[in-house]
Amino acid sequence: ILRKPVTKLIVKMIVWFDIYHLPTLFTNSINNYLKGAARSTNRIQHGYHRYYLLTFFLVVMALVALQLFRMKNMEITDTAPGPVKLHVLMLLSVSSLAVVYTVFTKSRLAAIIALGVSGYGIAMLYLYYGAVDLAITQFLAETVLMVIFVLVIYYLPEFAILSNKKTRLRDGIISLGVGIFVTLVVLEARFLQLNEPISAFFAENAYTMAHGRNIVNVILVDFRALDTMGEIAVLTLAATGVYSLFRFQIKTIKKLKRRDSQELTEPDSNN
Repeated sequence: ILRKPVTKLIVKMIVWFDIYHLPTLFTNSINNYLKGAARSTNRIQHGYHRYYLLTFFLVVMALVALQLFRMKNMEITDTAPGPVKLHVLMLLSVSSLAVVYTVFTKSRLAAIIALGVSGYGIAMLYLYYGAVDLAITQFLAETVLMVIFVLVIYYLPEFAILSNKKTRLRDGIISLGVGIFVTLVVLEARFLQLNEPISAFFAENAYTMAHGRNIVNVILVDFRALDTMGEIAVLTLAATGVYSLFRFQIKTIKKLKRRDSQELTEPDSNN
């Protein structure tokens, strides 16, 4: 009873297989998949550092905006601002002018110096508000970065206008958006108390548990010893890298001088 229907079905399947040729379909599907993967990879991993940064900043802005708008109790209390000291205002003005100068200057060396001025201004603010450890770290990190930048700029090509006005306007809008959202996060974090502050614990147990009267030193070398060790390791690695760059540069200069001296002495010996 079922022999004839089954036979007809098998015949139709064989004909269908012959028409469409499944190995060819499979090969074409794999090739299309590989082409799509290549296009997707080239679109995402394009090799342009600028677009990587733009993507990162846009995603961060979107996540921060989503979190800020989801917070139900988001409000900045009206507190009277404290008096602004003249030297603090001068530091902020100099740092801001240095940032603006960094954006518009056409000299890499001048841009690096201006960035250093801005970083040192932030370190001075840390020092003024009593964060001595942060100020020292900022001074060291800023100095190391400036030295590395100065060593690197000699191997870079000269400045060139690689973007039009629309691109620069887009970059400026994104940078302003990042700054605004970071400011909102800082203002919100100032009035956000999820847990009780731990400063009272350090003040009560610095002498009894760590046997030290200087609370800041006790926090750095006892309560946060591993964190301090990590910071020292990072600074040591950075200093080692700078020393290696200097040593390589000095060896290269010595080799060039030695070769020049040999080239100058060879004609005299031939004469």
